[in-house]
Amino acid sequence: MKPYPAYKDSGIEWLGEIPKHWEIKKLKYVAHVETGITPPSDEPKYYENGKLNWFTPGDFNDTILLIDSNRKINYVAVRNGVAKIYESFSVLLVGIGATLGKIGIIDKEASSNQQINAITFKKGFNPFYGALYLKSISKIIVSLSNNSTLAILNQSQTKDILILIPPLEEQNAIAEYLDRKTAQIDELIKKNKKMVELLKEKRQAIISNAVTKGLDPKAKMKDSGVEWLGEIPEGWEVKRLRFLLNKNDGGVWGDDTISDNGDIVLRSTEVNIDGSWSIQEPAIRKLASSEKKKALLEIGDILVTKSSGSKEHIGKTAYVDEKIGALNVYFSNFMQRLRMRDKYLGKFFYYIFNNYIGRDQMNFLSQTTTGLINLNGSVLGEIKITYPPKEDAKEIIYFLDQKTSKIDESIKIILSQIEKLKEYRQALISNVVTGKIDVRG
Repeated sequence: MKPYPAYKDSGIEWLGEIPKHWEIKKLKYVAHVETGITPPSDEPKYYENGKLNWFTPGDFNDTILLIDSNRKINYVAVRNGVAKIYESFSVLLVGIGATLGKIGIIDKEASSNQQINAITFKKGFNPFYGALYLKSISKIIVSLSNNSTLAILNQSQTKDILILIPPLEEQNAIAEYLDRKTAQIDELIKKNKKMVELLKEKRQAIISNAVTKGLDPKAKMKDSGVEWLGEIPEGWEVKRLRFLLNKNDGGVWGDDTISDNGDIVLRSTEVNIDGSWSIQEPAIRKLASSEKKKALLEIGDILVTKSSGSKEHIGKTAYVDEKIGALNVYFSNFMQRLRMRDKYLGKFFYYIFNNYIGRDQMNFLSQTTTGLINLNGSVLGEIKITYPPKEDAKEIIYFLDQKTSKIDESIKIILSQIEKLKEYRQALISNVVTGKIDVRG
């Protein structure tokens, strides 16, 4: 790959030099721009047996082609003027909220809500080139929006976006080249993601086998008395969690503080789904002495997320190790603290809680009539736990620490590779659609 033979100054700071024979125009001169509509939600006729894709920001992802929407509407909504229809190969741009600047292209006629601006390019313009160009300048698009709490890019601002215009044959060459190259990169990303999933499955299998069958494959087994658990080693027991706890209590929140001299209160956001800690910007609160006494964390404590805006985050479980215990921190009222009796090891139960053995029970026991999950001390106390003699538990903990740390390191390396591939993909698109690289021929 090489640069174009001649360049000129674009006159735009963020764009720099462009190929000499390319043009720059505002989007409104090469495309029609309109904004979507949401049909009245209290009119079932607009949604029943819907066949027309109706896109919202939640339908956008890393891929540029929008194939299917989560919700669909009926063509009656279009005929009644409460929805708009866009022709195939229109480019959709999210114009509001956290995903502002997201780009997608439709391969068949579709509709959208009012958070999306539809860009239909005129004849003689390759819409895939247009979509790729807009995707490459997503950060610039975000900067064009207003600076209010909820960023918005309206129709007028969208029409004023500057777009680079190569000759049509070059637009076609660019679109074809990037379609081929990004497909290769996406396939690598897909394979890496599959490898991560396989490693996670392996991690789960190692944990579940160790905490239910032990480390000795020749150990004499007995019936656990629990159908889904099957046999466990002799000398092991099965009990409900409440019989193994010294503490099963909620946390505190305290008062706001504007200084750094307050008390650190760990929230559910400090716990990752895999049970690891992510303490970067913890909440600093002012706690009363009684609150400190109640919620001070000790090494060996387990914290379970019992309240969250996201269903998948309910039940996240973290273990207070030496590093966290040394911080002298407290926990919030969105968490439940479990402290095992002295003869039981918290780390062993941490592994159970971060495995399907614990999580499936949490999901089952906490289901309400509305299908929502609500964890509390009573629900957690009903979870059935396998536990071995203390010395066996120590050996299992050591084994799992070694095994899971190696798997976690492998996952970390692969995830880093995925991010590098995504960065390379974005850089390649940007360099090609802005003329830094000549792909003709």
